[in-house]
Amino acid sequence: KQFMTNDQIELTVRYHPSGRYTLMQKVGRDTTDVCISDDKGDFYQMVSHKLCELANQGIAFSFTDSASN
Repeated sequence: KQFMTNDQIELTVRYHPSGRYTLMQKVGRDTTDVCISDDKGDFYQMVSHKLCELANQGIAFSFTDSASN
């Protein structure tokens, strides 16, 4: 899905103590969950795919991994 917006996409990883990882996407004021997984390896594979997809489409984004802190 291509985003037609002047707003930069902000991607943020969140980790819940229950073991769930969530990649959240914010565009302007809208926030959606892009991917959710309890498996760290599978989750980061999905995140990698999403980042590559955006970069290959030339879409500007920022990425913050708050789970790695």
